[in-house]
Amino acid sequence: MPDIKNKERIGPILNINRTFFLIVCSSFLFFFQPLESHGRIQKSTPTPKTDGVSTPQDWFLEAYFITREADGLLSSKNYLEAEKKYRIAYSLLGSLRATYPEWETAIVRYRTKYVKEKLEHLSRLNAQNTTTEKKSFRKTSNKTTT
Repeated sequence: MPDIKNKERIGPILNINRTFFLIVCSSFLFFFQPLESHGRIQKSTPTPKTDGVSTPQDWFLEAYFITREADGLLSSKNYLEAEKKYRIAYSLLGSLRATYPEWETAIVRYRTKYVKEKLEHLSRLNAQNTTTEKKSFRKTSNKTTT
């Protein structure tokens, strides 16, 4: 039959070891998480560099994120800012196509077409708004002259 006194001595040691093990594991998990989760580093979109350091993926992602911003501005009816963003994205995609003509041609073509269609839609909206503003200006100016 095993000695009960030895079990009583080992029990507290095992509890201390378990506690120490849990503390070490939890601190390891906390301190070695990606820095973004601690709020020390903010995630940002990559910016294409003209010195040849960036990759075509960086250029495409930059154009994609700018397009997403423009889509948000368009849905909130901020047409001027949306048009600026779409033009930047279109320019980036054109540079991407010129610099890396063999890189993911179908994807670049699709995204370029999407941005171009949005720019055409915005130009139609701006033309309608300009016509509407001219008509309303004529109506108000005719009322003041009579």
